[in-house]
Parts: sequence; C-alpha cells; structure tokens
Amino acid sequence: MRVAIVGAGIAGGSLAWFLRERLGEQDRIDVYEASERVGGRLRAVSLNGTRFEAGGKHIHERNRCIGSFVDRLGLDRQSVGHGDAGRIGVWDGDRFAVTTSPSKPVTLFRLLSRYGLSPRRARNRTRAVADRFDDIYDHPGTAFATPTALLGSVGLADLQSQSGHEYLTDSGVDPQFVNELIAGTTRTIYGQDPALNAFACLTALTGMGGDTYTLGLSNATLCDRLFTAAEATVRTETPVERVTLGPDGARLTASTGSRDYDAVCLATPAESAGIELSGVTQPAGYGDREISELSVAYVAGRLDPEAFGEQSPEDVPGVVVTSADSTAGFVHLRDVSERAGRPAYKLTTQGGAKPELLDSLFATTDETAEVSWRAFPRLDPESPIPPFRLADGLYYVNAMESIVSTMETQAIAARSVANLVVRDC
Repeated sequence: MRVAIVGAGIAGGSLAWFLRERLGEQDRIDVYEASERVGGRLRAVSLNGTRFEAGGKHIHERNRCIGSFVDRLGLDRQSVGHGDAGRIGVWDGDRFAVTTSPSKPVTLFRLLSRYGLSPRRARNRTRAVADRFDDIYDHPGTAFATPTALLGSVGLADLQSQSGHEYLTDSGVDPQFVNELIAGTTRTIYGQDPALNAFACLTALTGMGGDTYTLGLSNATLCDRLFTAAEATVRTETPVERVTLGPDGARLTASTGSRDYDAVCLATPAESAGIELSGVTQPAGYGDREISELSVAYVAGRLDPEAFGEQSPEDVPGVVVTSADSTAGFVHLRDVSERAGRPAYKLTTQGGAKPELLDSLFATTDETAEVSWRAFPRLDPESPIPPFRLADGLYYVNAMESIVSTMETQAIAARSVANLVVRDC
C-alpha cells in the first residue's frame, strides 16, 4: 500500500505515526512539504543566541496523544510552573482594566470585586468540557468521517454552533469578564475575540490553566522525530500542484513529477496549499475559510513604561493581554528577560511589529526576530465544516481546524484519518 501525506507539520507527523502503527512495514508513506523545513507552523526564532518558540509552545498534561509521542520517543518534559508568567494585566489601549498580584489573596480580592463569581463559573465550565472531551481517548480505533461526528461522540457537537461569549454568558459569566480576561486569552491563542465558537474558546481556556510543559528541543523537531519513527520518506521543497482521483486510486502531481497512491492525505490548510483537486466535488468549507494572520516578534530592548502609564518597566505586568474592545496596536506582550539574559519581550500582533509600534512601546530596541504566518482559520460558529474524508482515496486532516486548532486536536484528527485510510483502503 502507498500513502501520500501533503504537509510536514504536526498534523502530517501525527498521521505518519498513526498510519505506521496500523500498516505493515512493507507499506510506503511519502510526505510532501512545499517549504524547506519540517514543522509547519511550529517555528522557533533565535534572539541573542537563545531559542524561542514562535508557534505552539506549551503542551498540556491532558494532551494524551502528544504526550504519548513525547514519552515513546524518549523526549524530556520540562515543567512550566504556575507562577511562570508573573503578574498579568488586561490592557484596553488606555489603561489596565485589571491586574493580578504576586499575592494570591490580593488577586482574589481584585477579581471578586470586579467580576464576582464569574472566574469560578468560567473555570468550572471549562473543566467540565475538558473532562468530557477526555472521553475521546476511549475511541482510538474509531474512523470519524467528520469533525462534527468526532465531537458528537463525546456530546460536544453543540459547542461548535454557538459563540464562546454566548455560551459563557448563558452560564452566568459576567460579560465584562468575557470581554476582558477571556478575550485576553482567546486573542493571545488565536488572535480572535470570544465571538469564536464555544469549543475553541473553552479549549483556549484549558490551555491557559497550568499543568503544562515544554520540550528540551524545538516543537518542530517533534515532527521530524515522528516522521523518522514512522519510516516515512520526506520530500521538502516539493510543492504539490494537483491530486487527480481515478477508479484505481489517486495520482499526485508535485513539482518533481507524478506518482500514483492508494490514498492521499492533505495535512495542510487548503487555503494556503493551492492544490488543484480533480475528480472530486469540493465540499463547503474546503479552501474557502477566512484565515487570521499573526506575527510573533521577540524584541530585545527596554520597555517604555509610560506607554502603559507606569513609572518604571518593573511596574508593567510581566504579561499584558488585550481586551475585546482594546485600541492597542498589539495582541499580547510578555516579558521573557529571564530566559533571554537581558531585557526582552515577546510581542504578538496581527499587523506585524512595525517601526511605529515598536517606537510606541519601547524606549530602546537592540534586536528583533519576527515570524509572521497565516495562523488560524476564523473559528466562527456555524461556519461550514468540511469532512475528513473528501472522497474515495482522498482525506483532509485539517478539516478539524474549522472548529479548533491545537497540536493535540490535530493529532486526534490525524488518528481518525489514519483509521479511515485503513478502513477504506
């Protein structure tokens, strides 16, 4: 059997792993990657000789698929402490709506004074959804045809059709809390306000809830290790131009020529891949999603405290998130000075770290390393969701990203696609 995977990110790496588990040693897995590197949207940059992740960074202890990869590949987990972030402030462009304190009692008092019991209600809802989603790990061999069927198997399909704002406020959470701290989280993760679907919103909150770890190596290297373990042949700098379906399988045409396969699995966003599909009717939601662009810049320099109405950089919270109605020109700002060994910050924007923005936030800048990419589909409720199985012999792992986009959910989608391939072929 011959299977082609298009895309060498975490979706492609996970799929190669799960396919090899289910196929024989004689079966062939070929991977096509348009860029010069493995890792997809998992990227790292170097600042003053120190590596920083620009894409997905932390892995949650609840992420059993990624956790299994890490353990079986013998990779080291480096725990991230709950206090690692320091103080957090919600910036609306003019002032801090609320800031946390190093003192837990002071933080609790501030949150209760401003939001009442809303933080607890949001946390309880988030935990309940995460607990229910954990049931998906009880279905390792199920071939879900669609992302909706996958969520429906654990009773969560309804969360894709309502917004996070609607779901939380209907659950008794104060709209002000949603527009400030919840928005600060969803904007940090996705660059989108809580108007995104409720499942994506609550997944973002789960990811910010502590109990996370990082790897001693770059997350992109995890993809490379997965391909190696799966004995897959990876062809970088080989963009795929067309996939043609016929009665005997699929013909894949890349920049280097054409090959025939029993199955072709697309593990890259259709919107950026530009692959022509022949012999198949494209379903709604395939290739026509609006994509949010994000830029992550690591900036070595001295912060201007007056940009935040403070007297010294030490008075500015170590993590600055922005509210839903923020007029700030950025999404998220994080102090990474301890790791960098000198004053340095991670700056997330939707328009890039332009000189005028840097001038407004920093008194001095010595070095900047930036990565920009089309990061996530717009995760709006009621958006069309394409299936995992596009046609006989053609599959789409990234259909899952129409609902939610994380390393773990991509791995879970890849597992389902691997099951579909084995069942169908």
